[in-house]
Amino acid sequence: MTSLRFDDDKPWVPTREWAILWEENADEYWFQVLVDYRDRVNAYYAEQFRDDPSSFPLMRSTRILVVFSLTRSWTFAMPAKIDEVLVDARWEDEFLANLEILRAPNHEETVRAVASVGDAYRLIDDFDMTQGPHGLGGPPRNPYADMRIPGIGAVAGWHLADNDESARQFEDAFAEMAGRRINRSSLRELRAELARLDQVSSPQARGIQFEVLVLHILAAHGCAVERGKHRPGEQVDVFVHRPFRAILECRWQQEPVGAPPVTLLIGKLTRDRPALVAGIYISMSGFTSEAPIEAERHARERVVILLDRRDVERLLEGEVHVADLVEERVDALVRRF
Repeated sequence: MTSLRFDDDKPWVPTREWAILWEENADEYWFQVLVDYRDRVNAYYAEQFRDDPSSFPLMRSTRILVVFSLTRSWTFAMPAKIDEVLVDARWEDEFLANLEILRAPNHEETVRAVASVGDAYRLIDDFDMTQGPHGLGGPPRNPYADMRIPGIGAVAGWHLADNDESARQFEDAFAEMAGRRINRSSLRELRAELARLDQVSSPQARGIQFEVLVLHILAAHGCAVERGKHRPGEQVDVFVHRPFRAILECRWQQEPVGAPPVTLLIGKLTRDRPALVAGIYISMSGFTSEAPIEAERHARERVVILLDRRDVERLLEGEVHVADLVEERVDALVRRF
């Protein structure tokens, strides 16, 4: 494997003068890419960004890392406290400045290893340096000059924003096929409703409204749900029919929920319901240490899952699908046996 050098007499090898300009102008160009990206998102994808900010990572403060070699450059990005651009010039590196890296399918893996690029960085651009304008003759000029003109170059910020939106749409489509689609627009409204309920002083009124909120959260996660029914000797707050079967108790009290309410929920499950129906107890004030012990004591006969405020907030943020959260808790119970 022969590495390229600045003094190689080939028209497609950048000169030292060109290399200096690539380095010196990288920060200005990539800062502008971030501006273009954010303008694009605000102009075309503002609603999607409000619903799911994580789908547009460059909207947050970002650290850009550009790794240069004589054959290829790589640009990585990761979240940071402020926007910044770092340059790692490895022009004549024996592993990066060779023609093999232009054809290698694992070039990203190679540059990560050589330049110690951590997993927090994602690759957002790579550029074939042998295709640059340095072989046209004449004095060097800003190599980024034409790269923001549509039709001549590509407005990289627009391209990155469009790619992130396409990825978001693909993930939504895949989640829908897997039964894990989340209506993030509805969740945004429900987060405001939770903030309003925090200000309700009447525990009874808050509790009734909290049941409705839970129903709507589950619906936003694609669940088939209905309000609970009253029958002699029993009251159930919420039924879930798909993608799992469960009865829910929803409480928003001052004190943590102890073992007796969990026992009552187990009684409702064993009264006349099939074993595949789980019990889910949601308590915004949390649980005493006895509550999970009581749930685990009956785990061989009935599954009872305890969810607290942090779990509700995760569901509202769309951090996890409710079906995955339920499976996570069931897995924890299964591992006990």
